[in-house]
Amino acid sequence: MTLKSISAALLGMLTVAILTQLFSVFAAAAGALYGGEALSITVLDTFAVVALVCGGVFMATRVRIFSGAEMLFILYVLLLAAPLCNTAFWRYMLGATGNVVKTQDWGNYDIQSPKLWPHGADLIGDQIENPKDVATVGNVLWKEQAVNPTVRRNMPVLENTSEAETSSIRVRIPVMDKDRVVLPLDQPYMLTIRVKAQDLHAQSRYFARIYYDDNTTSDLEIFNAFSPKKITYFEPNGFIRQGGYGFILPSNIKDHVIVEIGLQGAGKVDVSDVNFLNVFAMEGAYSGRRMVSREVFDELPPAQRSGLVVLPATMLSIQGLEFLINGYVPWSDWRDPILFWGGYVGLILLASFAFACLMRRQWVDNERFPLPLTQVPITLAGLDERLRDGVSYLRNPYLWGGFGVMLAWVLNGALGIYFPALPHLGINIPLKPYLPDPSWGKTWEITFSFHGLYFALGLLMEINVLFSFVLGFFLFRFQYWVGEARGLNVDKDYPFQINQQIGAILSYALMTLWVARRFLGETIRDAFRGEKRGEVMISRTAYLIMAASLIGMVLIGLWGGMNPLGMVVMSICLFLVMTVAMKLRAECGYPGTGFFDIAGGPTLMPLFTFLGAFAIFSPSTALFMGLLAPIVFVSSTFTLLPGLQLEVTALGHRLRMRKGDIIFAVALGIIGGIAIGGWVYLSGAYAVGANNYPVPGNYARISSLSHLSDASTVAMEKLKGNPVPSTFLDHNHVAFYFGCVVTVVLTVVRQLFAGFWFHPFGFVLGASQMMQDAWGSLLVALVVRYGVLKLGGAATVREKLIPFAIGCVLGVIAASMITSIFMAHGYFFNPGAPKPSSGY
Repeated sequence: MTLKSISAALLGMLTVAILTQLFSVFAAAAGALYGGEALSITVLDTFAVVALVCGGVFMATRVRIFSGAEMLFILYVLLLAAPLCNTAFWRYMLGATGNVVKTQDWGNYDIQSPKLWPHGADLIGDQIENPKDVATVGNVLWKEQAVNPTVRRNMPVLENTSEAETSSIRVRIPVMDKDRVVLPLDQPYMLTIRVKAQDLHAQSRYFARIYYDDNTTSDLEIFNAFSPKKITYFEPNGFIRQGGYGFILPSNIKDHVIVEIGLQGAGKVDVSDVNFLNVFAMEGAYSGRRMVSREVFDELPPAQRSGLVVLPATMLSIQGLEFLINGYVPWSDWRDPILFWGGYVGLILLASFAFACLMRRQWVDNERFPLPLTQVPITLAGLDERLRDGVSYLRNPYLWGGFGVMLAWVLNGALGIYFPALPHLGINIPLKPYLPDPSWGKTWEITFSFHGLYFALGLLMEINVLFSFVLGFFLFRFQYWVGEARGLNVDKDYPFQINQQIGAILSYALMTLWVARRFLGETIRDAFRGEKRGEVMISRTAYLIMAASLIGMVLIGLWGGMNPLGMVVMSICLFLVMTVAMKLRAECGYPGTGFFDIAGGPTLMPLFTFLGAFAIFSPSTALFMGLLAPIVFVSSTFTLLPGLQLEVTALGHRLRMRKGDIIFAVALGIIGGIAIGGWVYLSGAYAVGANNYPVPGNYARISSLSHLSDASTVAMEKLKGNPVPSTFLDHNHVAFYFGCVVTVVLTVVRQLFAGFWFHPFGFVLGASQMMQDAWGSLLVALVVRYGVLKLGGAATVREKLIPFAIGCVLGVIAASMITSIFMAHGYFFNPGAPKPSSGY
């Protein structure tokens, strides 16, 4: 950690975030994750440029710009930041936070904490509670009502005895309050109200209207409804919510607007919790913001200036610097969501880092986990000779052989769209046509495909791991054959792979802790004795940080209106998942992401009900759990981070880096990924508008609710009125138990019999999307590695095959850099040109 390495890391994170936004979102490259790979290609591209420049300077002057430890510091900061810039945090944040309000899902609006999504202040606020602050028509009285399921306040009641009567309340909202803009014009708003309607006659209606200035007829009707009260588990008092979202208040309003809530015809309506919010922070990210010059801006009335971006006369000025920093983003509206989501994610990553520091000695020194994916960072950082007993792979001819082979392969697949004469070497062979017998069911509805990056990373993995992964995948596929033979596939969700996997993950996490129980017991004793072990953190500090992180997550939940017990249970479950991800990367490695596909509703439902449903989780906590899953676990990109934390801790310990440097590297990567990634993400959204992206639904997740609502809206609807499940023996739960039992048995057998080669991770990952995509590449890697081992022995694997595999990864990096040039040229100079695939 030096000034120059920190500066390079900050610049690198900015570059990675911009490249991720450009190629994944603006250019929408086909098949590219860009920041979501097992080793982020965006990071490796960026770092390769740094390494080439440093190498060139050294060759010319014999001066090293960065030491090997500094290079490793920079590389791991970037690797930690890249997933957070993409699908691990930011990419789906807009869709997740706005899912409920944009779809006007008023049934879940009261459940979702207002801290979770960006919006302006409530413009009605507490006015409606005071009869002196509102105008009334007809029969209106005030009584104590439930504003939400936990808060009661003095709220109005409208009641009519005949069809000809109309009762209403009116709230006046000024456009300006002295020099302060209260009601920005030409911007989108949301008005929503909780009501309980009783004894309505057939022609009766309750409504919400808006009047501009002193108009006597309404200019905007938000809703006109008849729906009577509805008693549910969440609303035992019978309130329902009505409202409208996204309506525009025009710029010709001069002085004020009047919000009217009324009842026309006989009946009674209790009014509760009126929200009138500016939602420009949400809508502006989809539509983009308008840019104007300073001259045009100054000519507009103050109320019409909100939402406009003023272009400075020159960027080389204070105004230009402010423009660059603030960008297009309404940061005040995003303050609470960033603090809530970023705080929660930061705390759980802090806990996983403390656990990595705690387990480094056990997993790396005692159990000798190979950390296979560190082979590439070690080579790129120039630390071969220090960490490989004086052996440098960069001078190995097999490395450059792998580089040439993979560069040619990837470029052939990526650039074939530009050069049709190139022979197509891609391998994608569907197996179903070769095994069409109906008795197989869906067993062979898979494709044998070859991907260069998966193959290269597979070569770095041990043979028993590769064999376990491939065999575990086919054992899972054979469940379709069993289902066809036994008639189990009549259920469309059979074989409930997500439920199997979450059971396997959680049980394996518990078994991991059980296997390490003696070591953990020793660390607990050390924590009480205060003994030091030469680790990044002593045991006492690690345990205190984990406890403090859990308390912090509970406090954040309380700030957002969530119950402490639910937050504790949810956070512990997420921590267990991250423990498994950490052990997977350290012990086995993996070729890509998608190994823990737990974002969907079918997974959360059995876990949710098994853990006690609403007896444990408040509705707002359950909804937060549903929204959190797709943000932090989609494509399992978030679960890259615990393993990276363990890697940087282990490599830093081997290099005898200062403890503070290792801690700072992890903190800088996480904070930088959230802060810099968010700045680039939001600036791009407000500048261009998510609706204008080539694939807006894939980015914002609003055009399709299937991904987000499975775990929230659909799950909640299924459980309304039935908070305690009547049975734990339905198919979803049986699959969950099956995953638990098989994983426990495999773990116990592997502990009892040293020669038992099948790794439990083979079963845990068998149902994953990663294996669906990578099994063909891993099978080829298994055959190659096994053949080299048998023909040349372990020395040949170490001295020739591993350098060849690293060369293949470097070939992918080089090909990605070339492909990126084509994509950037097409985006900036030829937008209609075909886009190359990632190729790897």
